[in-house]
Amino acid sequence: MRLKSDSFIKYFIGCWLFIVAVCASSQPLTVGVIGRSSSDGSDITSYYEDVLRLALEKTRTSHGDFIIRQRPFEASVDRVRAMLQSASGVDVIWASATPERLQKMRYIDVNLLHDLNNYRALLIRRSDLNKFKKIETLEDLHRWSAGNGSNWTDTRVMQSNGFKVVTAVDFGLLMKMLTAKRFDFITRGLHEVGMDLAMFSAQDIAVVPNLLLKYSEPVSYGFFVRKEDEHLAQRLEKGVAIANDDGSLVELLERTELFNLGRNLLQKKPRIIEIDNSAALQ
Repeated sequence: MRLKSDSFIKYFIGCWLFIVAVCASSQPLTVGVIGRSSSDGSDITSYYEDVLRLALEKTRTSHGDFIIRQRPFEASVDRVRAMLQSASGVDVIWASATPERLQKMRYIDVNLLHDLNNYRALLIRRSDLNKFKKIETLEDLHRWSAGNGSNWTDTRVMQSNGFKVVTAVDFGLLMKMLTAKRFDFITRGLHEVGMDLAMFSAQDIAVVPNLLLKYSEPVSYGFFVRKEDEHLAQRLEKGVAIANDDGSLVELLERTELFNLGRNLLQKKPRIIEIDNSAALQ
């Protein structure tokens, strides 16, 4: 009787563990992200979330349901990356692929911006438009000082190219400093300038229409997850591949209106000045 009792207990435990495993696997995947800072369509965070949702939707059949959980943006960019690495409510971030980030996190090569981030527009005071329209070379631009985020890759790029760069942690503060003439221009990716003008339309700012900077070395921009988050990494890689192959990723990029200004600047064939960004990639 003892042997039968032990066998029954083992059988019961085995069935219970199987049921627990099945129930756990049927739970939706929860993916934490830093949510958009506005709901009026002036924040490109919604685009990155849409790409994430697209990749997860493409793998719903193979990997199951999912929930994207937004956290409010209430910390610096460095703090957000630390939250990702420590699994503190953030599971995916989007950023340029620098050596430091590639070492600390796992990169999902999704080509989020299709080269828009490799061109930099100049955000200036509207009253300075005529001065900047006359710039022909990088040496001409050296006459003016730049303002950038203290943790931006572009700050290191500009400094390594001999520019005086005034920094601040908050972009809103940078905009106030620009209008207060603390510096003369801010370098912004073509994917960002549409958002900038939409969010700060009340301020006296403009984009130089006939001049762009271009990185000498292309920089990829995609998703990052924790190195040990193999399940999420593989799911996103598969979902992104499907979206790339069926054209839905490009379609999503092209219908994002906030990118139109940057695309139009490039299509007008402005003067392009190459800027060496190799130091920032080491």
